[in-house]
Amino acid sequence: MDVGATSIALSTNTAKSEASVELMSKAKDVAQQQGDFVSKMMNEAGDAQRAAQPHLGGNIDTKL
Repeated sequence: MDVGATSIALSTNTAKSEASVELMSKAKDVAQQQGDFVSKMMNEAGDAQRAAQPHLGGNIDTKL
């Protein structure tokens, strides 16, 4: 392989690697946002459930 072809191949691989890292970074950000949203929705669902049935979950039986 000559120097020119090697340089082009290396440059192409570097660009592909940078694009791959950028894509993974964006995917990680989206996954983080979705996780935050799911967590928020789960908390709100628990609040709504407690408001609908406030008498449940207030007592714990400790006898064995």
